Amino acid sequence: MARILAVDDRPINLQFLASLLGYDGHSVLEAADGQEALAITRNQHPDLIIADIQMPTMDGYEFVTHLRNDPGIARTPVIFYTAHALEAQSLAETYGVTQVLNKPAEPEVILNTVSSALGELSFTDRHAQSPGGFEPPKKIPDELIALQAVSLRLSTLIELGLELASERDPQRQLDKFCSSARSIIGSSYAALGILDEEKQSIRTFVVSARDPENSNHNIPPAYHGVLGTVLTQRRPLRLRSPFPDFGVMDLSPNGAPVNSFLCVPLLSPTDVYGWLYLIDKLGAEEFSAEDERLAITLAAQLTVAYENATLYETVARNAEELDKTRRNQLEMKDQFVSHVSHELRSPLAVIHQFVTLLLDGLAGEITAEQRENLDVVLKNTLQLREMISDLLDITRAEAGKLLFEQHGVSLLPLFTELERNYRERATQKGLLFLVQEPRGLPLVHADPQRLRQILSNLIDNALKFTERGKVSIRASIDDQPAFIRITVSDTGCGISEASLPLVFNRLYQEATTIKLSRKGLGLGLHICEQLVSLHGGRIWVESRKDFGSTFFFTIPLRIEEIRKGEDT
Repeated sequence: MARILAVDDRPINLQFLASLLGYDGHSVLEAADGQEALAITRNQHPDLIIADIQMPTMDGYEFVTHLRNDPGIARTPVIFYTAHALEAQSLAETYGVTQVLNKPAEPEVILNTVSSALGELSFTDRHAQSPGGFEPPKKIPDELIALQAVSLRLSTLIELGLELASERDPQRQLDKFCSSARSIIGSSYAALGILDEEKQSIRTFVVSARDPENSNHNIPPAYHGVLGTVLTQRRPLRLRSPFPDFGVMDLSPNGAPVNSFLCVPLLSPTDVYGWLYLIDKLGAEEFSAEDERLAITLAAQLTVAYENATLYETVARNAEELDKTRRNQLEMKDQFVSHVSHELRSPLAVIHQFVTLLLDGLAGEITAEQRENLDVVLKNTLQLREMISDLLDITRAEAGKLLFEQHGVSLLPLFTELERNYRERATQKGLLFLVQEPRGLPLVHADPQRLRQILSNLIDNALKFTERGKVSIRASIDDQPAFIRITVSDTGCGISEASLPLVFNRLYQEATTIKLSRKGLGLGLHICEQLVSLHGGRIWVESRKDFGSTFFFTIPLRIEEIRKGEDT
């Protein structure tokens, strides 16, 4: 007979296939996944492979792909044995697999399919009757049929557990469980009741019936007869006809007679959620002790999955409410900051206007001391105006309302403008202001006003915290080819190692720099980070205390520039 490789990640399924195929005289090799099966096939060259599809490490499709691409084993016939045979049939043919068995299949069907794949006479024909007509047909032993039933139950339990755990909708979870419980245990009717929060009545009632006409049923009271006994005593109850006065007949769909009854509670260590009851065992007069144990196992599976699903639902609902609250708070904050900023801007504009009039001598001559005092007022007025603008920018950025319009921008005129604006200020402090003109660089995809704002913030900081030496800016192609990197460096006081991870945080100011920064709001670098992020770039800093700082940020190239680079 043939040497056959069985591939399945569940030992009970391998045990069944090995016993069944061995019964027909075949020798059987075993593998737990496609990767192990591939190694065995290359070493031992089996005559046939029976493989599951859904397996860890390497599934059935990937296994067959490697198999067909290896000339030494490519012609090995394969049978897929899967619980999803209908879905797999058409796809399997593209992998050179023409025979697909639905799991579970009757033992005789499996053996006949194996014979067909091997080009032999079928098991049924070989063992139908001896030529003399005296020997009875050879039958599959009851032990193999029982082993298949155990294999089916275990496989279904595992699959049901996985499905329940992955299902986040409690109603779909309960529907799936009820039909699966009826199928696994083997009953004509199953009903599932979930208690309300007060544990007094049924909140959700689900039924599964072999006969569709019995699918509609009035919801029984939560503690009706036998159901109340199961809930209050928190233990299963298994009965057969004739029944004690437990009200079992009242639970029958359409008033049909009941021969056997099984009910189990849905329990957790701390709570009871409801009950599952089944009516009329298929193929037997009553439910067995094994059926009861299986129902208890199923109920435990559902309880854990249902608790997780309801917890997930509660967490999701709370998260949505928190998010709504947070959005409302942000909206209120946005409105507050906008309102306050507007109210501050009006008197600030008036102060600025009248101070300017006084300094220009339009209200009469002023003394040197008065001019000096007015200069201080004007300077602080301008600083306050910048603070208000920063507050508005942060609020709008976080609310997604910041005006932002990107298009192709040349860096050369921007750098020229910055050099003109900051050179005199640097000279007054005795600093060199070095600008490397970005000639030959492609256009960037940026909002010119926001790009100017980023650079102005960084240069302002560099000049503010540098007492001697130089401040320089330059631009170059970044390590990421689709970006330009812009650098602002100084020889100032630098940033301590402890503060480096915090400098872009909102309102953060290093303690030793507060005096130099004239006690601003600490929003400048945070605004830079927000604006760079809106452009799709990134910003970072390298610095050592007392040795200066270098800030880097990237801006994307214009799309046409990227395509031009790809074409070349």
